[in-house]
Amino acid sequence: MSPLKDSVTPSAICWDPSSRSEVMDTIALNVPDPVFRATHSPSFIQQQGARAGAFVSLSEATFLSDFLDAKHNHVFDIAVGDNGTGKSHFIKWLYLEIQKRIRDEQAPYWLVLVPRSSSNLADVVARVLAGFHGEIVTRLSEELKKHHKLDLGQAKNRVIDELAYVLELPETPRPGDGLESEEESLVRTGLPALVRDQALRAVLISRDDGVVTRVARHVLGQRERAGDDDELRWKPDDFLFTAAQAERSGGDARELSYLLRDDERLRGIAATLVNRSQPQALRQLLRFKSGDMKAALTEIRQELLVRGKELVLLIEDLSITEGLDAELVEALQIRTIDSGTTLCRLRSIVGVTNDDYARMRENIAEGRTHRTVFFNMPVGGNEGRGVTRRDLDAFASRYLNASRYAKAELESWSASASGGELPSACDECSARIHCHKNFGEVDGRGLFPFTAASVSRLYDQVASSRSRADRAFNPRILVGRVLNGVMEEAEQSLRSGTYPRGTLLDSFGLHNVRSDVELELQSFGEEASRLRRAIELYSPDPSSPQPFFSSGISAALGLPVLSWKASAPPKGPSGPSPTSSGKTGSGSQEGTRGRETEKQTATPSLDLFDRWRQGEALPDADLNRWRSAVHSAVCGWIDWDGDGIAHAYSRFKNVGIYFEGQFTQRGRTDVPLEIGRSPETALTLRALVNGLDRDPAKAEKQLVLVRRSVETWATVVTDQIRRLISHSGTPSPLQLAAHTLALGALVRGLVRPDSKPEDHIAAALTPWPEEKDRPSKRSSAWMALWDAFSNHHEAVLELVTQAIACTKGRRAGSFIDSSRIQDAIAAAFQTGVPLSAPPEASAWSYWKDIRELATSVSNTFASAVASERAYAEGLRAELSASLGSSDVKTVAVQVQQAVHAALAADILRSGGAPNVKNEDLERWTAQSGAPRIREVENVSGSSPPSVLYALARLDRPYFEDLSRFLDTATTVCKASLQYAEGRMKEIGQGTDPETLEAEVLALVESIGADLESLAEGS
Repeated sequence: MSPLKDSVTPSAICWDPSSRSEVMDTIALNVPDPVFRATHSPSFIQQQGARAGAFVSLSEATFLSDFLDAKHNHVFDIAVGDNGTGKSHFIKWLYLEIQKRIRDEQAPYWLVLVPRSSSNLADVVARVLAGFHGEIVTRLSEELKKHHKLDLGQAKNRVIDELAYVLELPETPRPGDGLESEEESLVRTGLPALVRDQALRAVLISRDDGVVTRVARHVLGQRERAGDDDELRWKPDDFLFTAAQAERSGGDARELSYLLRDDERLRGIAATLVNRSQPQALRQLLRFKSGDMKAALTEIRQELLVRGKELVLLIEDLSITEGLDAELVEALQIRTIDSGTTLCRLRSIVGVTNDDYARMRENIAEGRTHRTVFFNMPVGGNEGRGVTRRDLDAFASRYLNASRYAKAELESWSASASGGELPSACDECSARIHCHKNFGEVDGRGLFPFTAASVSRLYDQVASSRSRADRAFNPRILVGRVLNGVMEEAEQSLRSGTYPRGTLLDSFGLHNVRSDVELELQSFGEEASRLRRAIELYSPDPSSPQPFFSSGISAALGLPVLSWKASAPPKGPSGPSPTSSGKTGSGSQEGTRGRETEKQTATPSLDLFDRWRQGEALPDADLNRWRSAVHSAVCGWIDWDGDGIAHAYSRFKNVGIYFEGQFTQRGRTDVPLEIGRSPETALTLRALVNGLDRDPAKAEKQLVLVRRSVETWATVVTDQIRRLISHSGTPSPLQLAAHTLALGALVRGLVRPDSKPEDHIAAALTPWPEEKDRPSKRSSAWMALWDAFSNHHEAVLELVTQAIACTKGRRAGSFIDSSRIQDAIAAAFQTGVPLSAPPEASAWSYWKDIRELATSVSNTFASAVASERAYAEGLRAELSASLGSSDVKTVAVQVQQAVHAALAADILRSGGAPNVKNEDLERWTAQSGAPRIREVENVSGSSPPSVLYALARLDRPYFEDLSRFLDTATTVCKASLQYAEGRMKEIGQGTDPETLEAEVLALVESIGADLESLAEGS
């Protein structure tokens, strides 16, 4: 035999790619015998020990010897292990070994293998029945021939028909079953109608990979691949129909389909009921009756007894017998002494998964199993107690060796060889010594393109994704995903000089090289990345501060040699090197190191920063610490005062810092900072969060990285802030804000338009009143203007004060530079009208509150002034009519005198109005009201600032109160006068009051004259 390549160079592919694809194919249902023999390794099996939970290793040879031991009249063994753990391989090995004994020793066995490659259930039965002609066997064989004429479509319809038929049958209660619930009864009653309904039936049949299709292929069709254990079982979502599909169904089927659509629990009940009925339905598909398989096996064993044969039945995977599995297992347990008739010996073994084993145990009679073996050995255990690393390497080496032969060579070897292992393809290779020294070998079989370290680590990477309870050695994973995956990648990239590519490392999740090592590797230029990937793949300690990497592997892959002095890694738990052929030659230090790469070693683990760099997500628990450290460093680096951006300091927030791969979604901020994964970043973050290294030399290197990274981040932040605060258009945001704030001071009447400039500035920068100080008795238009200021004033005032504040250390001090806004404020007090935002303001981001305030004020200002001015003009006319040229105090005194006179004459009347109270008279006679009336007069002025100031000062509550007082006084005075006049008419008997007055005066004068005459006469 000669290898396909006789040297290990940067472009060497020393295996046959077409042979590799067949040797490593773990999906194929039937492995060719030459490949099987070339790759066979002793199975890792164990049986239960005396103590519960204890297991004892068992060799293949011991098992086979006991299985065929003549002292056992009946053998029923079970091989338990999940998919890929080697059950089928072991059972096929048993078949080949027994077949050899039949051929070489004329052993009296009728050997039947039911491989997992059996095309369907009918094929399984046919294999068991083949060669026999009894009555029952003949009948069953005839039935099978009929069904071979069905195509897949017909088979799927038959599946539905038989399920519907079985579902309609009364269900036999099972031990342990409780009373059927109302929901179970509802679903069970409606299921036959549902599967018979033409619309829903069409949906179930049309699903190309649906359960109906899979069951049809299993029973009557053609299995194209090895399926999952439960692929023939119905699942809740198999009964999930769309609304349109449910609507097209009819009657009971429609009602149940809608219920199933809305209730997952009901779908689960439906799946359980159908799965319970399916075995009987599958027998119906084959036209088998209950007990047919048991009777057929009895008939076969009777015939074999006559022939002087023992029946040896090997079933690689019990799942391929689903539908007949329970009856088949029951038949395999029948001993000669149990049948009531004379039968031949039966030796059988079935392969089952752990789940199937748990389900079938209740159907196995006590004491009927001879031996149960388990494929549950973990990887990494000690010798005799698990699959060691040496075992793993030896297993891989056989597949690697077989792939170095062409398919025809394997077939020729298999046909001519009487036994033994496939010779090593490396024997005639001129590069064998150097290749084995650097990449390793097992019994002369080279591991290239692997090393022992890489075989173990890659397998661990893939197997670690399984649950802890599922860590049994899985050959399918090692061969199909590890060996095949790496070799397929090497075929594509070795010759191009790009091996190993990043996609290979990503597929295995290999990200163990530290960031400081990755940074140091950058000195190798273009080959730095490939060198790092090779270290990830081949170094036994890739996460070490100075990982070991064989110079021989570097040379073989055309990579530069590492300059640091990395000592050979410590020996791992698997003990000495598995090499035993002695063909590696040199026992030099380099050769020792090459072999020591075969060991599993305990290497330093990566910290959170390196793991993040390698793709691990950043936990929320660490996110805030990282953000705070970066925020503090960036803020400390930026010259906020010198760059004139201190007023925007608050826009750079912790929440705006996003680390690639963090769990928390990125925050929405004006100034985001995204930090991507890189070696430099990881090292910088480690220094910022944990502090500098105690080693001065390392700390100095860290400082260089920190300065470089922080400067880059600071530049990103500074550029964003500058873009954020940049603006175009006239007036500028600051001028527009100052003008609008000054206008707000006039709206509140804080200062007169002719006040000093410093008073104007102070008034413009005064905070807007709180809600409790909101004015009352104002028009809706004026309140809209007030609200425009109230909604935006605080934000705008903060922008302005930050922009004009004298900063120190990025923080605003207690002093402001008002020179930047004084002209705009002065203009506002001179014009008294708002400024409009320029068209360019639509692009203002940082200054958007200024734009929104100015726009809202411009939109409401004119109507607010007009409505308040109209009110003031009406008030002015009303006051003129009520007061004339008098002031409020004079009128109030007159009212007071009139009221007092009326009281004295007992003629005071209210006229329906409230009585004038003394306290009201005292209040109004104590004030002239002249200042307030002057504000009303000023509203009629021509100066907009003065008018606005006057409107702001307009005391509506005062004038409304005054109006009520004057109205009341007028009403009372008029009513009292009318009453007095009425009384006088009564006294004068209807005489006019003026005439009555003259008559009374004349009478008084006459009486006076009479009194004087009387006095003189006396």
